[in-house]
Amino acid sequence: MLHNQNEHHWDLSKQVPEDVSEARVLAFYEGEILSESEAHWTWLNSYWLGQFNEEFLFLGTTDDIPWFAIDLKEKPKNLFSFSVREAGQLNESCFAMMSRGMQLIYWKKTHKFCGRCGAPTRMSETEYAVHCDSCNHVSYPRISPCIIVL
Repeated sequence: MLHNQNEHHWDLSKQVPEDVSEARVLAFYEGEILSESEAHWTWLNSYWLGQFNEEFLFLGTTDDIPWFAIDLKEKPKNLFSFSVREAGQLNESCFAMMSRGMQLIYWKKTHKFCGRCGAPTRMSETEYAVHCDSCNHVSYPRISPCIIVL
């Protein structure tokens, strides 16, 4: 399966758009992704942005549609689990945002403290980075794209 992402308009900045009514939400729980449907996986809609206590991570937009990710500590009873491999076959935009969400969530979890001095870090409001106020170290996420070469 080959995908052409040039067909879509991507904006991966950290600027959350004002209108999130058409948002797509990727909810992860213990390495799997959640859906409202038991029959097949699909992203959650903007309704879910107000349903969890955990903080959402804004991933960017595709074709002016905002994407958010969340890593849940508990699985809601009304959502069903799917493997990321199964869910990622929906379309290329979804797969790319799912991958980005998983990697940014992992980075955020593993960079709560400075890798240089051990002090607590704080998230930047303007870019995907964590800053250490103690030693001024800045740490950026490592996004690992996956490609297949013929």
